[in-house]
Amino acid sequence: MHKGLILHITMLSLVFIALQSCGGNIEKSSVEILSFDRDIVRYSSMTESEREMFKSRFAVVLDVVFDSAHSDDSIIKIPDSPIFKMSAYDVQHQFGDYATLSAELSELSTGFKLVNPNADFNFFTTITPYFQSVMSDGTNIIIGVNHYLGQDNALYKGFDEYKRRYKEPSRIVPDLSEVVARDWLGVIRSNPTLLDAMVYEGCVAHLETMFINGSDVFDILGYNAEERKWCVDNEVNAWRTVIAKDYLYSSSQYVISDFVSPAPFTSLVSQSSPGELGRYIGYSIVEKYINVLNLERCLNTFRQIIGSNSEDVLIKSGYNGKSS
Repeated sequence: MHKGLILHITMLSLVFIALQSCGGNIEKSSVEILSFDRDIVRYSSMTESEREMFKSRFAVVLDVVFDSAHSDDSIIKIPDSPIFKMSAYDVQHQFGDYATLSAELSELSTGFKLVNPNADFNFFTTITPYFQSVMSDGTNIIIGVNHYLGQDNALYKGFDEYKRRYKEPSRIVPDLSEVVARDWLGVIRSNPTLLDAMVYEGCVAHLETMFINGSDVFDILGYNAEERKWCVDNEVNAWRTVIAKDYLYSSSQYVISDFVSPAPFTSLVSQSSPGELGRYIGYSIVEKYINVLNLERCLNTFRQIIGSNSEDVLIKSGYNGKSS
């Protein structure tokens, strides 16, 4: 694992702040972004020693994104690849010197430490040829910035509308939050039911709202005003549909995917519903469970919840389709 330490506390430039959480008191984080996409264009003109420093600095990006392409010839060719040529100008136009993103990631890193004081990530940006927009090994987070150029960018012209919505720069922080939440919670139990999946997704969403200051579950899910209103007006009826059609304890991958995977709508409920409705319902179940049992909102609590019998969590929560 590569340890170029870039997530650090700058004692001279940041005032000490005592932030209360289950993780205790922490200082505000300051993030330096290591930008592979900017530095790679200078590689051909670097000295031998500078090239060795580059390879060390970006070893994780070369390993994960470019299949261990550590030879000079292979690295020099990267900026000439089709995806770099198509994306480089728009990335520069969208993100500039990454100052805004760095500030956003500093806030997010503080949120990570509020939940887990041992959290320490290195952040890299790159242009990636893969569909995966965020990659993490638990220490290093690689952001494929070419996936966040704005939903109207020509690169996404053939994408469905609901997929283009996730291509906004504003989705970087929620996407990173989701990756970290899933990593910290671990994988869902084998052969889950829909209820298992909803409780798990509810815990993921809760952690995300804790990471991102001032966010709520609708922000995490990327719901617009109409979708938010639909949930408020129709949550009870959606829950009744889940019960009446015997979806709750179904282990069908089709059923589970329909409720928790990104989609234009949750088809097993109605075509007017938002996608990922099961994640919203799961959040509501977990919220009520925490409130009824007066539990501390911290990482260990959510780990315990997903390790519990999900039916027991549902029964103790008293959830009946109403968030409050």
